[in-house]
Amino acid sequence: MKRFAVTVLLILCFQTNMLWGQLAPANYSATYDLSKSFIEYKLVLQDDNTFNFLFYRKIECEQCVEENKYGKGTWRIEGKSLLLTSNAETDINDEFVLNLSNSKARLIQKRNYEGQKVALLKFYESDIFWVKGMELQPD
Repeated sequence: MKRFAVTVLLILCFQTNMLWGQLAPANYSATYDLSKSFIEYKLVLQDDNTFNFLFYRKIECEQCVEENKYGKGTWRIEGKSLLLTSNAETDINDEFVLNLSNSKARLIQKRNYEGQKVALLKFYESDIFWVKGMELQPD
């Protein structure tokens, strides 16, 4: 009985580590191709616990301009959450303007339109209003 309990515990720990092991390294993205606009988000989690983030938007109108905004920093796992941190002195500059500090996300599962379960990285906290609630798919 003791051996069975240890085996079950090891399997549960292994499955939890596999779930979070998918975060390093991994690419996550979301693309919205609408009738008059195109929006893309990309998050790259790298082996060395750094990340790069891209926000791209192109809206078709006379006054609109194409936007590219970037962010970078470090990431870590705390409990079941992914935490992003950007150092204001080293990660924020003229090119990398997005400060993703205090952004937190979790892996969730949802059913797609075909009824299949899909894994998504969902941001549930961020100082950037449009990041909170964002859902990114693994590439």
